[in-house]
Amino acid sequence: MISSSPKEIWAFTSEDATQYNRIDLTNGTNAHMPQQMIYANISKKLPSWVILYLAPKGVTLGNGEKIGFPYMLENGKPEFFVYPK
Repeated sequence: MISSSPKEIWAFTSEDATQYNRIDLTNGTNAHMPQQMIYANISKKLPSWVILYLAPKGVTLGNGEKIGFPYMLENGKPEFFVYPK
């Protein structure tokens, strides 16, 4: 449990650089699979307590462009990071 939060939050980490749970979609050489849409649809089907973290430049749109910022998907809906100035 993360105790510095005002709400009860749990983080499940593997503490290993290569051995951890993940969903990895890979496009072929000429494919432009809309990874963002696929991850969102997967997220909709997962239990409500599961949140997917999507790293910057790790997810491709249907036009082949990569999303340049990190965000999370909760029940198929994006949750964005906000950094204070």
